[in-house]
Amino acid sequence: MRPEKKSLTEEIRTRIRDASYALLLDYRGMTVQQMTDLRRRLAGKRALLQVVANAFLIHAARELEWGEEFERLVDGPIAVVTGAGGVSEVARILRASRQEIKLPVSRGGRLGRAVLSPSDVEQIASLPPRPEMLAIFVATVAAPMSRLVGVLSAKPMSLLCALKAIEDKKKAPPAAGIMEQNRSAGT
Repeated sequence: MRPEKKSLTEEIRTRIRDASYALLLDYRGMTVQQMTDLRRRLAGKRALLQVVANAFLIHAARELEWGEEFERLVDGPIAVVTGAGGVSEVARILRASRQEIKLPVSRGGRLGRAVLSPSDVEQIASLPPRPEMLAIFVATVAAPMSRLVGVLSAKPMSLLCALKAIEDKKKAPPAAGIMEQNRSAGT
């Protein structure tokens, strides 16, 4: 392999290795302006859209041992979206672009060690943003503990109420106590 091709392959390999996700897109039919707008929106989410040669991408994926399943996704003109931020936000941007201009077409990708199909990418787009997911997780974990605190505090509270009632009864004047007994006895 020529040095310049090696350099390009190394750049692609480094980019996809260091990213938490790599989403593949078929960008055929997109104008330069549409591609620029998409790049700008993705840059706001710390994602980079890069058009790559299939041979370089496949070679880089083989060096990273990503497997044949990923290689099968690389077909036709491919652009790779990589980043370290929230993949659901990036997938939502891509879905919004598809809804607006019917492009780009998702080919799938990779998230961590998992190979994604186009439908997987669409499902990721429907997930809430990462901070919201973390809040849901914390609330789910905290709910049983909150209930446990409620149950455990119920017994001491009922004991306190009983002690308070006894205290109130002892503080009441004796005559009032006899009159109450007569009333409850029906006399």
